[in-house]
Amino acid sequence: MKPDWKKYLGPDWVPKYEGASTLGSNHSCWTDTSIYIYLVMPSFLAKKAVRNYVGVGPCSVALQSLYFDRSGTKEEK
Repeated sequence: MKPDWKKYLGPDWVPKYEGASTLGSNHSCWTDTSIYIYLVMPSFLAKKAVRNYVGVGPCSVALQSLYFDRSGTKEEK
C-alpha cells in the first residue's frame, strides 16, 4: 500500500516513479562496482584512505565519491 501524500503536498500532487532515489549495496568484487557505474552512474561513499590508493583513488575522485574518516576517538566520529 502506497502512502497518500496529498494531505501534505496538495490535492494536485501526482506521484511519479523515476527509479530508486537511494541504492545501498555492499560490493563483493570489483566487477559489480563497474556494473553499477555503467548502469546508474552512482555516487560512492568510501573511507578516506581510498582517495590515496593507486588507480582507484583518481577514479573515486572522478566519480565525486563522498569520503568518511574512520580515525580518531569515539567522540570525534
